[in-house]
Amino acid sequence: MQNIDECNKELLNQCMRLHNRKHHRTKKSIIEMFDCDKQALLKLPEKDFEVVTCIVRKADREGRVRFNGQRIYYLEPKYANRKVQVKLSYNKVVFYDKELNKIAEFDRLYGDKNYTAIHWEQWLPTLSRRPNSLFHSSFADMFTERLRQFLLGGTAKLRGVYMKALCELTKTMALDKALGIADKAAGQAFEEIDDILQLAGV
Repeated sequence: MQNIDECNKELLNQCMRLHNRKHHRTKKSIIEMFDCDKQALLKLPEKDFEVVTCIVRKADREGRVRFNGQRIYYLEPKYANRKVQVKLSYNKVVFYDKELNKIAEFDRLYGDKNYTAIHWEQWLPTLSRRPNSLFHSSFADMFTERLRQFLLGGTAKLRGVYMKALCELTKTMALDKALGIADKAAGQAFEEIDDILQLAGV
């Protein structure tokens, strides 16, 4: 099973295919018996019951919140060493500040290995101020080979320019599209932010 929602859909389809099967005692179909059962069901509540766990966690000095030491969620750097409210459902992890304003939402991580969830758009300003951190960041794993070689083989100033350009680009487009523009800029060896933004018409 790779996705619990897809699994539930398939289980429902399998149940639906059993509707016409005869019960071994009553010899009635399953759907007939179910229609009978429905008459005795109570009315559902007007509001959905949210099946979640709410807890308080403290982000570490890098703005990370850990669960079981293995599943790590990166919040914005400004939340470093601060307590946050966390709402856990079976498939989502949502973080709130002390005023219950939403900070970030992630797909919930599962498994026994070390897993990390991060919204890189929120970390681009930090990367632009500390461009050499790209050498130790998994963000570079998202680059094309051409962009990776161009930036990691270039100067700190060049890396900073591209991170600042990505900051601007992600204000109006998705990160993957912004990275595509950065790759084109690297292919033309652009070194100025205006030239990079020009490719996107910004």
